[in-house]
Amino acid sequence: MLAALRADLPCLAQARTAADAGDLERACHRLMVHLSERSEPRFLVNPGDVRSLASRFASRHPEWRAEATRSAGEWTHHIYTAGEVPPGAEHVPDWSNLPLGPGSDTVYLYKPHSFLFAVQLARARVYGAQTDVVLRRLIESWLASSEGTMGASGYSSPLLAVHRAVALTWTLVFLAGSERRDLDLEFTILRILLADARFVYARLGTSFPNNHLLADGFLMLYLGLLYPEFREAEQWRSDGEALFLRELRRQIYEDGTSFEHSVHYHELVCEMVTAFVLLARRNGIAVEPWVEQRHRRMLEFQAVLGGPEARSFDIGDTVEGHLFPLDGFDGIGAASHREILRALYNPEFPPSHPGAPGLERAQWLLARSLEKSDRKGADQGSFEFPDGGYLVLADGALDGCLVFRTGPAPHALCSPGHMHADFLSVYLRLHATPIIVDAGTFTYRARKDRWPPDEPEWRAHFMSPAAHNALCIAGRDSLVRGPGDFPSGPLKSRVLGRQLAAGATVSWIEAQTVGDTPYDGHVRGVVQIQGRYWLVYDLLPASATVGHAWLSLHFSQDTSLRELGDHAAVVTVADAQLVVTTSQGARAMEWVKGSRHPVAGWVSPRYGELAAAAECRVATSSGPPVVATLLEPSSGGSQAPRLDIETTDSGAIGVRIARDNAVEYLLLSRDAPKEQVSLFGIDFQGTVLWLRAEGARPRELRALAGHKADSKSLGFSLVSRRGPSDLHLTFDGEATSAAARQEVDLVLALT
Repeated sequence: MLAALRADLPCLAQARTAADAGDLERACHRLMVHLSERSEPRFLVNPGDVRSLASRFASRHPEWRAEATRSAGEWTHHIYTAGEVPPGAEHVPDWSNLPLGPGSDTVYLYKPHSFLFAVQLARARVYGAQTDVVLRRLIESWLASSEGTMGASGYSSPLLAVHRAVALTWTLVFLAGSERRDLDLEFTILRILLADARFVYARLGTSFPNNHLLADGFLMLYLGLLYPEFREAEQWRSDGEALFLRELRRQIYEDGTSFEHSVHYHELVCEMVTAFVLLARRNGIAVEPWVEQRHRRMLEFQAVLGGPEARSFDIGDTVEGHLFPLDGFDGIGAASHREILRALYNPEFPPSHPGAPGLERAQWLLARSLEKSDRKGADQGSFEFPDGGYLVLADGALDGCLVFRTGPAPHALCSPGHMHADFLSVYLRLHATPIIVDAGTFTYRARKDRWPPDEPEWRAHFMSPAAHNALCIAGRDSLVRGPGDFPSGPLKSRVLGRQLAAGATVSWIEAQTVGDTPYDGHVRGVVQIQGRYWLVYDLLPASATVGHAWLSLHFSQDTSLRELGDHAAVVTVADAQLVVTTSQGARAMEWVKGSRHPVAGWVSPRYGELAAAAECRVATSSGPPVVATLLEPSSGGSQAPRLDIETTDSGAIGVRIARDNAVEYLLLSRDAPKEQVSLFGIDFQGTVLWLRAEGARPRELRALAGHKADSKSLGFSLVSRRGPSDLHLTFDGEATSAAARQEVDLVLALT
């Protein structure tokens, strides 16, 4: 270890003098004191600031102290239980023989060997918990099992070493900043860091060209910058930075989304870029503008997908855990990304909810307390990520948001191993509660011979269209990938997306699956009527109406269900309630929960967990070519609206939503916004028209690029003198109508 240090650094003179005198213990101690007291390079948190930060955090958020102790205890129990040793015993787990998961799954070994436990125990120690003995015992026993062997468990992949090394840098800082130093343990950790760095560097450039390869470059850049005392550090940093920046440009689209199409692995890369940018700023290193531009878009994507309440959707493969495990929450850390976005790029971006999980992580990374927010409610507006294929339609009035996962654009490079066949899926969150969810991942292991003979093929199921909120045709994979744990490409499906049309009160987006598969030609659109609901419509390909096919929605495992006839149901999760209504003519809703033959009605809320959950299926065989689904938040009631559809030869679509006391009309011209369309007795020229009528009289009108609209049966005629305009009118007597005419330059007649 001491021989790995540079001989030309005066700051290491005391350590070298002690080593030359044969006092190796003093030499090691002087090295660790130097690392904690040096002024540069600067880590994300200075060791000398750790205790004051922890004290400030605990005074403002006393729940963080309690959570740190709880998390440390859970990690200790997990590792000892996995090693079949009672927690607190003098014995230690057999690190070389931890059990695999179902299907011979090595992912179950990953978390213990990635040393997430070390950060949690060291963090709890900073908050005052007594974790010294167990932390030392676990690290030293791990080292004893791995030293000199690079054992298969602890060094099964470079990515595992990346996670462990990053975790240990934070463990070192927490230990160095605590009141009671353990210099011997700190030196042991530094030895592991050096071994991990050399392990990864010896394989640099050989990992699979996705997040694994990018992470290898990141680690060498990261450690090369933080530990210039090592002889190899300059080479680590130079080679690592070149690889990291090359892969970052290749793997992250200009809109900030990832070519792996997994929110979890996107977050992993986002954490790397966050560390890179923060370390550069703290050490006066210039960052290329394109890196900061991509970083900002990555943070925006994570922030809006999770919302201010930080309840994200696990789209694509997911295994819980973080590169920077600085709190007890191991889900997607949307609040952390939101606050870093606000701190680095956009202070006007709405803050997180005060209790959102992940806030502590942001404050350690930024090395400062954040102002507490009393904000409640959802984001507002639309957020589009066209390269990766994601659209977030947020509605503050409804306290909810819908995510439309369209799919990768035709030009976009894709790495399919962690992608799911989720094209044109929708997800919905209300009152900080996910209701329509991604079914999850459950397992990475696809080999049938590794599972009991009667066990379903879970890996294939959770990656397939059958486990997503869109169209499924005979269970066939719309991506048409090969077999295996991480099926390869090339993909045979892509998505053509129509540009988002968004106004103050109406938004509309449409996308189409293309490619040499049965899904070719499937069109799905989403219309958001602000403050009221979201409407989803499907134009089905012929293959979906003649064979075994269905439209699916998967709901949270905590959902309760009340059916309202064949075409509607009320679903409730916590204090969120949603009425789901399908159009007349479509087949009746079929509700499934926990079926193994066929596999249906399952979600995996965490990796390795399986839960029965409500799934709604609407068969499309022998049904109409157009189906509409209304997603409407509700505060109660026993009635659902009736949905009817009309279409024109030009491709325009009309939906009539009939209620006891009102009727709403939605007209979409789609491909002919300059032509007049006639649907349900309404003539319209424009892009989108929404009209609410009561007692055969118009009460409210909204339009995107609206030019003309009239209806003899409803007694109104409207023309925009300024041409296509976004409109929002209320009809409440002639006085209101006259004011509307003057304000937006309309010719409006009520008869």
